[in-house]
Amino acid sequence: MKKLSLFFSLLLSAAALQAAPIDFLASAQTTPLKDIQTINSPASAVSGPRRAHKTYVTPEGTPLDYTIQYTQGATTYPDIPIKVSFSEDGKSVYISNLFPGFLTDEMGAWTKGDIQADSTIIIKLQPIIDYDVYGDESMFYTLYAGSYDLTEGVMGDVVFVLNADGSITQQDPNVYVWLGAYISGAYAGLISYGTNVELAPQTAVYELVTVPETAVVTEGIYEYTDAYNKKTVELGKVATDGDDVYFLGLVPQAGTWVKGTRDGNTVTIKKGQYLGDASGYMLELAFLQARADFSSYEFVDEITLAYDPETGIYTQPRESETDDHFMIVEQTVSGKIYLYNFDFTIKPYDGPKASIPEDPFDLKFYDFWESQQKYALMFSNSHFGTDGNYLDPANRYYYIYLDEEILTFDKETYPTLSEEITLVPWDLTLLNSEGNNYEIYGSPTSHYAYIYDPLFEKVGVQFIYFFEDQPYYSNIVYIDPEGNVTTVEVEQPNAITNAGEAKVTGMEYFNVASQRQNFQQPGLNLVRVTLSDGTQKTYKMYVK
Repeated sequence: MKKLSLFFSLLLSAAALQAAPIDFLASAQTTPLKDIQTINSPASAVSGPRRAHKTYVTPEGTPLDYTIQYTQGATTYPDIPIKVSFSEDGKSVYISNLFPGFLTDEMGAWTKGDIQADSTIIIKLQPIIDYDVYGDESMFYTLYAGSYDLTEGVMGDVVFVLNADGSITQQDPNVYVWLGAYISGAYAGLISYGTNVELAPQTAVYELVTVPETAVVTEGIYEYTDAYNKKTVELGKVATDGDDVYFLGLVPQAGTWVKGTRDGNTVTIKKGQYLGDASGYMLELAFLQARADFSSYEFVDEITLAYDPETGIYTQPRESETDDHFMIVEQTVSGKIYLYNFDFTIKPYDGPKASIPEDPFDLKFYDFWESQQKYALMFSNSHFGTDGNYLDPANRYYYIYLDEEILTFDKETYPTLSEEITLVPWDLTLLNSEGNNYEIYGSPTSHYAYIYDPLFEKVGVQFIYFFEDQPYYSNIVYIDPEGNVTTVEVEQPNAITNAGEAKVTGMEYFNVASQRQNFQQPGLNLVRVTLSDGTQKTYKMYVK
């Protein structure tokens, strides 16, 4: 039995791959830009805007599947897939992504090493192995070898050994392999390191679970608690083929299928199923049986889901708060735990329905930047409407209110917006103009937005859900700078209709002067509703 010192102690943080920069004086050797090959790639793990990306080394030979493992401080990062290629004459080796946390790219940031007669591999000092362009600035990545405190061998070559089995290891595993950077030709410092660097050929065959063509595939709503103890809901799939049941959503971070076997109303899922490459790690399925308070845990070979044939719902059998949790784990193929989720419920999903969204909750107001007239509003949401129907994220929006006025997000205040908006899409995530912080952030469970208008007494949020072009509104929930929360009830302009009843086909908004508006405004509104049978009705709607 092993102890869990903290609830999150199972997580391997990707941020831990990035060490703080260490500055020291060093002479720079640069390479002409004409010698740098241009390729296209998405933004890497280094934070910042999408950028032009270039790489210096073009590999020879056929890239082979390898895995890399290295140690950083007290943490070992295992089973990270990379590529290794050998030249036809056997004199050169090319290694992609020696620092996967920084140099992750669809093409790979290749480093060239020279193979010596004694099977050592010499990577010469300061080869430019990667090159980024951030606006008018460029960043070169280079390699160094030396001690942790930089007192010995800082300017040394990086030396590996090519072993008979094809593995590549450091000649001295205690030597630090450093990743350094130059910005616009000026030395910027060392930004990451590794010791005990080992590269091994990927000899095992890993195959993802596939669903047979004969299986019946349906959509499902996966409700679970994630590794941050957040209640999360996502759409997935369930497939059945005889006694075999397949789940796409039990490991949502991996996004791959998991297979189980049904016996009566119990589905058993075995460990060891390959989950693919997620966030740079080769992952497989594992399970933990953890105490209710997460004080300890142990690995188990399988878990079970209970199936209710009347409702079509699958659940993890946990009858009381004192029962053990059975945690579904993504772990690296050598056994390092990566992420986990638990307390799953899987419900059938037959498509979107009209529904009034639940009110916003957990509102928090921050005025840390009041001197800059900058404020932050955070809020959480339910994934379901007041009637329990799942709300499709693609049709969810929200308003932010400053007192009784709906906030307009304009291009002057939020310059990275493509156009001015008041109705904010649910999943909108907006970087600032520098690309180093979010102005608006949306996640499945929570949102936040920065506000730059100091002339308000309270801030509010209202959710809007559209079904067949008809909006359904939550109440408006306000919070003031002292943390006081109030709710303003909002009358629904269109009722949810049952099958066979006339449905709303159009909706128009007017002010008290009968002037048409694009949406409801604070104060008294006239709402003219057109039904599918051709009739029209006018309602009064007051928004505070």
